Amino acid sequence: SLLLFCLLLPIIAACNTRSNEFERRMPKPQWWDRVPTEVEIETYSDLLAFWQKKDRKPEAFFKAAYLAAEKHYDELEIAATAISLMPYGDPSYPHVESLLEYGVEHYFHFKRSLANYSGKPGDTTANIVEKLASLYVGKNEYEKAIQLVERLFRERKGEVNDQLLELITSIYAEALFEKGDHLAACRLLEQAIAHYH
Repeated sequence: SLLLFCLLLPIIAACNTRSNEFERRMPKPQWWDRVPTEVEIETYSDLLAFWQKKDRKPEAFFKAAYLAAEKHYDELEIAATAISLMPYGDPSYPHVESLLEYGVEHYFHFKRSLANYSGKPGDTTANIVEKLASLYVGKNEYEKAIQLVERLFRERKGEVNDQLLELITSIYAEALFEKGDHLAACRLLEQAIAHYH
């Protein structure tokens, strides 16, 4: 048993490191201790059920999703989906950019299950990218937005539904326009209108 413990020690250390990274990069919001933990999310179904609950409080969802993403970081369906939904739970969360960047870094290639879902496997990743690119544009960080969207289009475009692609294309065009590439932005919008309508 001592040998087994020694063999497991590096794995335990790696888990703790990832958990510490999550809280270090995404500190808990100021209201954290005032909001009770209503649900402990242990499965993807738990997460969706709480998300779809009509009388849930936004902060309670954020807290449950935060704890789930931190605890189940290696269960991609739970962690990636929790991160994509957390900004809706607390739109004023000051570290939302770090949260979404963490999602891109760790879950960019996550493929969503299509069971009981009419979209495409890259939609969860695209949701994270859409929110993050929009944040970058809002902060005048146009090059960051352009690079992020171009990566999505290059690596996952065929796995994202048309509605999301149209939304992300408009953010991409805005970033190009604000950076001064007006012709490319206009062409992109023309192509999007022709393709998606």
